[in-house]
Amino acid sequence: MTHDIALSFFQNAKFPHRCVVCESPNPDAIAELKIVIANPPQSLAEDVVDVILDTSRIGSNGRITLKPEVCHQCKKGLKRYHFWKQIWQYLGPLSGVAIMGICLFKNLTILGFIALAAGIILPVAYELMYPPAISATGIGKNINYEFLSQLYSQEFAELN
Repeated sequence: MTHDIALSFFQNAKFPHRCVVCESPNPDAIAELKIVIANPPQSLAEDVVDVILDTSRIGSNGRITLKPEVCHQCKKGLKRYHFWKQIWQYLGPLSGVAIMGICLFKNLTILGFIALAAGIILPVAYELMYPPAISATGIGKNINYEFLSQLYSQEFAELN
């Protein structure tokens, strides 16, 4: 279960002086986490121009960088979690589609649809079972910051 705090997309988030993973005070490092968020386009023309000119955007998705303070020991695990999360968000569905294509070619339609469903559902199920210490989701003109720690989320809300 995560504790969520919504802030405006244009507001600079201030993170508490506490490790986001283990909650120890005065951490000695900062983790830079790149999070993909959905940005709804204002107009079709603006979206097309953004796609052509800005390489950090994928379709109508954008990236934000979170810079929470963490302990030196916790930093490596947090960055590794977010790295593999990004890999599996793309690799899971793509492998499901590839296996489905092979199964359709071999006339194994039911197995193909099971592979596709597994490729889409498994990354989501993993994140629900093992949520990250910090994450973010873009919702309209807001960013929803998600924290595993209730104490950290309360301090984050007070700072912002």
